[in-house]
Amino acid sequence: MPPSLPPTHNASVVLIVTAVLAAGMANHSLAGQEEPEGRGTHGDPQIGAPIEIQLLPKTPKVVEPLAFPTPQELASVDVTAQVMALVARLDHPCYREREAATKALQDGRDNRSQLYAVLAREALSAEQRHRLLAVVRQRLLNAPRGALGIRMQFEQPHANQPGGSVIMDLLPGLPAERVLQRGDRITHVDGNPLNGTNDLIHRVQARRPGDEVQLIVNRVRRDGDGRPLLNEARQPQYEVLAIDIILGSAELLRDGAGNPPPGNILVEQARLIEAQHAAQLFAPRPALIKFRDR
Repeated sequence: MPPSLPPTHNASVVLIVTAVLAAGMANHSLAGQEEPEGRGTHGDPQIGAPIEIQLLPKTPKVVEPLAFPTPQELASVDVTAQVMALVARLDHPCYREREAATKALQDGRDNRSQLYAVLAREALSAEQRHRLLAVVRQRLLNAPRGALGIRMQFEQPHANQPGGSVIMDLLPGLPAERVLQRGDRITHVDGNPLNGTNDLIHRVQARRPGDEVQLIVNRVRRDGDGRPLLNEARQPQYEVLAIDIILGSAELLRDGAGNPPPGNILVEQARLIEAQHAAQLFAPRPALIKFRDR
């Protein structure tokens, strides 16, 4: 028997199967049985007759991340000499050198666009590509999450107000308490409108602590005594503010028992999709391998 192979996603493997059927099954019809995935030829099975089956895996569904650099953007990315030196060491003859370079890239603060640019532009060995993609995945899935420090409730558009996340409370020790107010309605993050309950969490926690984001906020106008100013329809008047804020850490978001929140599933999904998309674009292409009976 031929040796077993690790699974591949794009290779077609031709298997020659010798049918060993009992005499009473020689005329057994295969009509109505489900075909194997891909294309196959069965014919009328007879004892000792070879059956050739060509297994063609389904084309994997291409998933698109929320934001991924375009080829034009990657072509213009400046990759530092330090990153290029570490990438070169990923193919070093010494295993320890390769591992040390991999860890240095994982621990680095370089923008992921530099790693994507190397994957897109450089002639890399299979070892370098696999290690770089592992670095991208590790950094995506384990990167710290940003936080504003608010408790909120999403409200659909109504009256003269767009949809948005209304601030119900401000958490001490986080950035929001310094620049936002209870009752503020956040309608956009970095120019992206908020259309549902999880949009703000998704947009903010997809960024790192220390990153700056811009919020568009509708805030009630008040008089000198703090009372809301009303329009002719006796509805509150609002001013629209663009507020730049440096994010804190989601690790500081605690529940009543002092426990940190679980990872937001939408953020985790978005980061996983980006890692999968990078692998689809930049992973080495497997070669076609065929086996036949000797």
